[in-house]
Amino acid sequence: MKKAYLLSLILLSLVALAGVASGIQAHSNKILMSGIASTSFSTHPITLARDDIDTSDANAVVWLGNCTGTLIAADKVLTSGHCIGGRENPVKDPDDPDDPGWCPESRRPPIDGNCEMPGQWYPLRVDTYVRFGDQAHISPLLTVRATHYMIAGQEDIILLHLDQRVPGYIARPMKVWTAYRNASFWRDKQFEMVGFGGSYAYRQITEATFRDLRRTSYGPGPNWIRSRGSGGSTAEPGDSGGPLIWVTPENRRYLIGVCQGIETRGGRYVATFGPGGPGRPKVGLWLSQILGDVNRGDTIPLHSWYSEGREDNYTTTMPAWMGGHGETRSPDYGFVRGEGRVFNPAKPPPAGTIPLYSWYSPSRRDNFATSSPGWIGYLKGRGGDPEYPSFRSPDYYFVRLEGYIYPPDVPPPPGTIPLYSWYSNSRGDNYATSMPVWAGGPGDVRSPDYEFVRLEGYLIR
Repeated sequence: MKKAYLLSLILLSLVALAGVASGIQAHSNKILMSGIASTSFSTHPITLARDDIDTSDANAVVWLGNCTGTLIAADKVLTSGHCIGGRENPVKDPDDPDDPGWCPESRRPPIDGNCEMPGQWYPLRVDTYVRFGDQAHISPLLTVRATHYMIAGQEDIILLHLDQRVPGYIARPMKVWTAYRNASFWRDKQFEMVGFGGSYAYRQITEATFRDLRRTSYGPGPNWIRSRGSGGSTAEPGDSGGPLIWVTPENRRYLIGVCQGIETRGGRYVATFGPGGPGRPKVGLWLSQILGDVNRGDTIPLHSWYSEGREDNYTTTMPAWMGGHGETRSPDYGFVRGEGRVFNPAKPPPAGTIPLYSWYSPSRRDNFATSSPGWIGYLKGRGGDPEYPSFRSPDYYFVRLEGYIYPPDVPPPPGTIPLYSWYSNSRGDNYATSMPVWAGGPGDVRSPDYEFVRLEGYLIR
């Protein structure tokens, strides 16, 4: 945030230099997958921000070397995708000379594996360091290396995984607001904009108010929120990835937006509660699922439930569905058994493991867990990705990544058990289980008419 009035010409020069350093491309009007995004820069003089305080709560706002980010778990930082430009796995579009090297949506992931699938972890190609403290860009209290990243989809937001947990006395993770609220809810709320933009000795903070949802200076989007800085304060290069914070009357502070670019007298943010839309990720649901799993162990239990009314078997790692003998869930699901354990989806997967996905069909009332490559999916609205849609016939929609398991085409590692899939045509029910009596192979049938489908892989016993 700017601290003093500047001549328009000087500001434009600084912006041009800082924009190149931070990876912001001002010449393009397109938003690319998790990557470099265009921004419109203000040429108006802007007013005072102030130095931020040095507390463990305030130090959740971190410096990434060219951008700002926010610690949202002891080992997770949320920032803008364009801040990590060149450190991922880019593939240039040979038909687009302006493509700075990001994988198009229609080619995620290509056969050579150079592009990312939204909702999955990938290693960073270049060392990326996260620095903590109100003077983190000058004299950090702690420096931690980010090792992996995850994108949500076609939105300028990215999650980083750190190689160590940050002690609470250095920085405490900021709470994240993920429940969608409309414009009328936000209209009278008080915000703060925070970042390391500019050439100031300290992290900067300024009050702000709500401007609008879904609209920006270069077009609409379902996951946008814009703010107005107090007295005309605005974000500037270096603030990218920084938080828009909702401050409640009780002085609770929630991260509600990730700075994507500069708007006149304010900032443009990807809303952490964004509902998604055609081809656009459900940012709020993506973050809520990650945060729901983040404090669980390296492996988590996979539990099975059965609904008599729906004739549906449901196999999941979802925290709300962790149960035991005699427990029930609405409408009439009863706990069946613990199938085994999978590797936590909120953590980078161990080498040699594959994703286990969940889908749901309203017409069949069928929950479906599978590791089949043909059922790769992620959280987004309809459209925009013909190769990897999040809706399948007849009306299955993607629910979540349950975790990671060992693949079916390798010898089972010690201490693992097979997970089998079956399907009943009369019930319209997919059933994934490790129960020994359901071990099977091609052509096998179980009552009433379950037919063997495939070996999904191997769970940890």
